[in-house]
Amino acid sequence: MNNPKISPDTRFSKTITDYQLLISKKCSSAENRKVVQLLRENEYMSIDRLYHELQLAPSAIAGLLLELEFKGVIKALPGKKYMLIQ
Repeated sequence: MNNPKISPDTRFSKTITDYQLLISKKCSSAENRKVVQLLRENEYMSIDRLYHELQLAPSAIAGLLLELEFKGVIKALPGKKYMLIQ
């Protein structure tokens, strides 16, 4: 399978479809995709609202958020809020 490499400087010039493909490749689990979908629908979300929406254990959500942050999909904001990197 031939996976195109997208450098950080050209990532923003890609179409929405390319961006969604990039996100789907980085979000391997259903829980990760749920987090991304919630953040796509909102400008940002607090960790407390994510707990409420996802109905997962706080430790599980913290792990998901950390994984997505390491992959460059989301960004942590002050006040324990998270946003999707666009």
